[in-house]
Amino acid sequence: MVRRAGPLLEPWPGGWSGFERARSIGPAAALAEVEASGLRGRGGAYFPTAVKWRAALRHGAPVALVMNAEEGEPGVFKDRALLCLRPERVVEGLLVAMEVLRPAVTVAFINGSADPAAAAFERALADSPGAGRVLVYRGAGGYVLGEETALLNAIEGRRAVPRPRPPLPVDAGLFGMPTVVNNVETLAAVSVIFRRGAAGFRSEGTDAAPGTRILSVSGRVSRPGVYEVPLGTPLLATVDQAGAPPRERAALLCGGPSGGFLPAGEASVPLLPGRYHATGAMLGAGGIVVLEAPGDIRRAALTMAAFNAEQSCGKCTPCREGAPLLFEKLAAGETAGIEELTEVMEAASLCGLGQMATGPVRSALAFWPEVFA
Repeated sequence: MVRRAGPLLEPWPGGWSGFERARSIGPAAALAEVEASGLRGRGGAYFPTAVKWRAALRHGAPVALVMNAEEGEPGVFKDRALLCLRPERVVEGLLVAMEVLRPAVTVAFINGSADPAAAAFERALADSPGAGRVLVYRGAGGYVLGEETALLNAIEGRRAVPRPRPPLPVDAGLFGMPTVVNNVETLAAVSVIFRRGAAGFRSEGTDAAPGTRILSVSGRVSRPGVYEVPLGTPLLATVDQAGAPPRERAALLCGGPSGGFLPAGEASVPLLPGRYHATGAMLGAGGIVVLEAPGDIRRAALTMAAFNAEQSCGKCTPCREGAPLLFEKLAAGETAGIEELTEVMEAASLCGLGQMATGPVRSALAFWPEVFA
């Protein structure tokens, strides 16, 4: 399954030298090291990790730390791969975060269906200096749990729906505490930083987006799996490595149900945070699905629209009513009014699920309107 390994996926060397280094230099210096590395979160939003940590610490109050291993979107499996193959690296990154933040409570939230990933993580945790200090919480599943505040509600035993913002989780999150939520891959990158140093981490990637990124590549490829590549690598280079014959690939679904489609002819863009195209295609959580036209594109667009409609938590009207209507219109070939509907969803939905659910539909209609006629 691992098609290319870098510092995140390479074999674990043993020991806990990254954590020991963080502990030896102290929380302030360790936080400065994360800041110097330029690490940005790997969950899809790419927010600077050190900025998030500092924002939670500035209150001078007990902090909560949450690892988000929900990964509930189709076409993305890189976090589960990390937890199954290199759980020690994730655990070490979590321990470093605990050393910096000194949290009152640390929770590892793992998708309820990801049993092998959870088992591997718990084994690595039991053999680490953090044994007994982390609560493992198994989620019931749901794409909306990728949204931080919905995740926190689930841990508290509440309905998993997003909270209005402000306050942000770093100000008032889990049980009212300033809370840091970090993705699995983000924490693995923290381990790399404290083993290689900030300069070593920055030796790959770009100045603005240093480090490597794990991509989940699937679809019309002969070698599906996870690929670790430096940020800034051309998207097509990874697709070529995965064995997608140029004559057979027509489109790439980038970013899953919150992303969009990109014609293969326009996919020479570098792998960087942000959108590849205004209609929706983006790096996101690192999912890339190679498609053929026209059947693949139509099926994939309808699948993404149906998934977003099903996964809507129902809290806000634009998403609750808009996502199913968007799917119904697309399935029926009724394109009139879709543009206005997507504008309302993007502007008025409470969280990213509804705001970005329009991407697959908008991009498919922009590039291949004929397949929905």
